[in-house]
Amino acid sequence: EESIVSPTSASGESCVGDLLRRHRPDTLVVDQPRQHFGQAMEETLRGVRAADVRLVCAVRGSFQTLLADWAMRRCLERVPLFDMAVVLVPGKFDEWHVIKDLPGAVARMAEKKPYAYEARWLDDCDKLLAEPRMGGGV
Repeated sequence: EESIVSPTSASGESCVGDLLRRHRPDTLVVDQPRQHFGQAMEETLRGVRAADVRLVCAVRGSFQTLLADWAMRRCLERVPLFDMAVVLVPGKFDEWHVIKDLPGAVARMAEKKPYAYEARWLDDCDKLLAEPRMGGGV
């Protein structure tokens, strides 16, 4: 079965739409939206964004594998749902990358050009360090 959570209730209303109408959250966090919403993912996530609710999604894989998923790529390319991304670095629990302009990075990746991100990490004294970098491309 493609969807763990049914995207619609018995009345035909989106379960997420029902949640937004009844509870009016400031932020909605979704782990693996494609797994939970299946074919209704883009429509569901757009509904969340239209309701002026902050949307945080967690997905597994690299930025490149995320863009290889056509449904996720559509969510990122068409009227972008997400402004930025935080990419965890595999095997390095004290390092992560912040893509501050996610729509721009997606467009540059589609053109096989490098995109800007900020590498952040903790040093041995747990001090936060950061530096701009370029990634992706050919």
